[in-house]
Amino acid sequence: MGDSHVHSIASVASDTADNADLRPLREIVGDARLIRYAVTQLGFKAVALETGLTASKRIYDHVIGRTTETDAALKESLSSWTRFPESLELIQWLREYNAA
Repeated sequence: MGDSHVHSIASVASDTADNADLRPLREIVGDARLIRYAVTQLGFKAVALETGLTASKRIYDHVIGRTTETDAALKESLSSWTRFPESLELIQWLREYNAA
């Protein structure tokens, strides 16, 4: 295997505005559903989201089917860093996956 699969990443250690060294990840990852793959194919049992302890418990209870939260309530549980539609989609998928 040659160097074509090696990509140096320097922006992890420094604060670069454009993160040009991370651009190869877009081609590598594409539109893959990495968490879904990790759960369904690699046996991952945990997914971490950046949020507080109380909110984490609320989301956990929802994901394992103990509660039925609305999307609005779940969004409120997430920290401002993770209040994206994709986060809610992930939480809903995890709940459906666990139910199955």
